[in-house]
Amino acid sequence: MAGGIVVDAREILTKNGQKMAFVKIEDEFGETELILFPSTYQQTLGLWVRDHVVIVRGKVNAKDREGNLTGEVKILVDDGREVTHEQAMAYQGTGRKQRELKTGKRKGSALSAAVAAAKAEKVASAEPRPARVYIRLSSSDDHDMLAQLKVAIDEQRGDSEVVLVLGPDTAKQAVKLPTRMSSDPASLERLQALVGAGNVVLQ
Repeated sequence: MAGGIVVDAREILTKNGQKMAFVKIEDEFGETELILFPSTYQQTLGLWVRDHVVIVRGKVNAKDREGNLTGEVKILVDDGREVTHEQAMAYQGTGRKQRELKTGKRKGSALSAAVAAAKAEKVASAEPRPARVYIRLSSSDDHDMLAQLKVAIDEQRGDSEVVLVLGPDTAKQAVKLPTRMSSDPASLERLQALVGAGNVVLQ
């Protein structure tokens, strides 16, 4: 299992005229490429929209054409779904260390372990990413509110990414803003004054 924010999606036609796609998702460790063959792509149409937060299941492919293990991990997707804001907020890590992927041995049943092992060098040298600020809005039609939010975010620049969670409970959409803001208590309180204390979460 793997998850992240959709950053790119490319649809192509197979020789049989069927649609398939190559999708890139991003998490705190970097980017991972997803491969969706026609049957899976048809079942998940509408999911692969930029800035959607998704979780997928599938098989890890970390080998070249000669069968040698490489550092470029791709996931052959079996199924996928969007992660709601509540699910993202409720997630708790197990605290367990992931095992390394050893050359010559198959670990396809543990997607997260394979991804972590293939990117171990990058992860070891990466700086911790500042927490994200999630802002929940039931509707994007309140233009005055959106304008006030933009001003508040622009005036409180910092290192934390900002994600808007828009729409009703049955059809939420996560949108990562290009602007980063400060996540200090004063900045968060200003947002809470606009949208309500329960609609601003730092994670």
